[in-house]
Amino acid sequence: MVGRVSLSGGTVVLFGALFGLALVVFAARAFAQDNDSWRAALENHAGVPPRVVAVDKEQQRLFVFEQGSGLHLKDEFVCTTGQVAGDKHTSGDLRTPEGVYFVVQHLNSGLDHVLYGNEAYTLNYPNPADKARGKTGYGIWIHGRGEAITPLETHGCVALNNDDLTRLGPALEPGTAVVLTESFTRTKEPSKADASAVEALTRRVQAWARAWGQRSASMFDFYDADAYTRAQGEPFAGFRAQKERLFKSLAWIRNTVRDIHVLQGPGYWVTWFYQDYSAPNLSTKGVRRLYWSRDAKGEYRILGMEWTPGMVSGSLAAGAEAAVPPVEAHPVSEDQIPANVQAGMDACPVDGKPALAAAKTPAPAATPERTGQTEPPSSGKPAAVAKVESPSPDAKSGQPAPVAASGQPAADAAVENPVPVVKVAKPAIPQDPRKELEELIEAWRLAWEKGDLNAYMDFYAENAVQGDRTGSRDIKQQKRGLWSRHKPVAVRLFDIQITIKGDAASAQMRQEYQSTDTRDAGIKTLYFQKSDEVWRIIREEWSKAQ
Repeated sequence: MVGRVSLSGGTVVLFGALFGLALVVFAARAFAQDNDSWRAALENHAGVPPRVVAVDKEQQRLFVFEQGSGLHLKDEFVCTTGQVAGDKHTSGDLRTPEGVYFVVQHLNSGLDHVLYGNEAYTLNYPNPADKARGKTGYGIWIHGRGEAITPLETHGCVALNNDDLTRLGPALEPGTAVVLTESFTRTKEPSKADASAVEALTRRVQAWARAWGQRSASMFDFYDADAYTRAQGEPFAGFRAQKERLFKSLAWIRNTVRDIHVLQGPGYWVTWFYQDYSAPNLSTKGVRRLYWSRDAKGEYRILGMEWTPGMVSGSLAAGAEAAVPPVEAHPVSEDQIPANVQAGMDACPVDGKPALAAAKTPAPAATPERTGQTEPPSSGKPAAVAKVESPSPDAKSGQPAPVAASGQPAADAAVENPVPVVKVAKPAIPQDPRKELEELIEAWRLAWEKGDLNAYMDFYAENAVQGDRTGSRDIKQQKRGLWSRHKPVAVRLFDIQITIKGDAASAQMRQEYQSTDTRDAGIKTLYFQKSDEVWRIIREEWSKAQ
């Protein structure tokens, strides 16, 4: 497979200038390769984002391109990638994935120094396009090494020498596009086909946003329902039903997008843009990613989404504000965060086991892939750790002010019917916050295990976010349907790590779940906010073990 990154002038420039859009193309074309690899061609284009990072696996080099008077090569580094050539398909295949990915978070504590050196940057593999195709694996990082690197030595990650990674670090802001390819070449002009694809996708994004703002059923025509179900891990029918209910109940929706970027990976496209959404009782802004593929008629359909609430464009769009830390960042400075908060899973696992130095319990045994919608549905992304301290809680909501997310499809602003807050009873005898949270987590676990929906929902704030559901009403509705089909049997929690700062707290733990017909294991992160002397869950994240 061969691809092209459009970085030059021509038709695309005129279109971008006309609509005020920043555009970049990473186009892919069929190309016979025995090892199913993707080869890209970079084309210069004046409207590219400030930075694109590209890894050439064949050359074992990492390149940083930045915008000046046209995109130019800013820096390059020797790197090492997976031991086996070709695109990654399954966990443990020793291949580095190929496609378009985004930086999620920076890790610089609790790492096994021999394997990962001083620091690491996580990527959002598998992205929705990967999941739609059934690809497995996890923990693809750009990281250092405890000793000098040698070619083709990782289990799938991209590794650099420590000093080089320190120099590269400022270029790896959260949200930065990272293109992993077997090899690439540079050309001067974009093809007409690429310019046409960029224009078509940009118009599709604008039409999709308009349909959403108009509360029109035509919005659902933009999706590939089957691919969406595979990519998001929940039935498209549930997503549609939720949105239709909101469209009927809301008097108005305003939904605008700007700074649209377009990239093409091997067989799919990614568009990402700044989205400003408001409704009668909700206002949210952030960066949305839509992953597209073409149907049998050649029409572009959405196969999956990622939503990063609160993220300003930063490295994602030229001329925008500086990026801010992820919304999932713990409410403490990085040096206070336990090592196993860092996703609880390892990049480039050795013998399939995590290698984070501070992990206290072995990884749960691998379990079969979940089919359909199983418990707990989520984005499958690790909790983000920011390089700076998290902002103070928002004065209105009492929860952390929205900031850059980890690239995961969390709340998508379809949230807008709050229900009355149900207060969790305060313990009769005052106790320290850590003990209080430990007891709260155990009570939450028991309510879940018993399938007691009302007791379970008592632990959540009215505006809580769980996976891609926002608001206690949406969470309760989803759980009611899910538990009627897959009744909970057992919920087991291990190695609970609690971090507290004032009235904000987080708890990271290993979780094993079993229902009447499903079983899974992974990392659960709960974020709490104390209001009226009562701790409530304001956000819940889940990352499935592979």
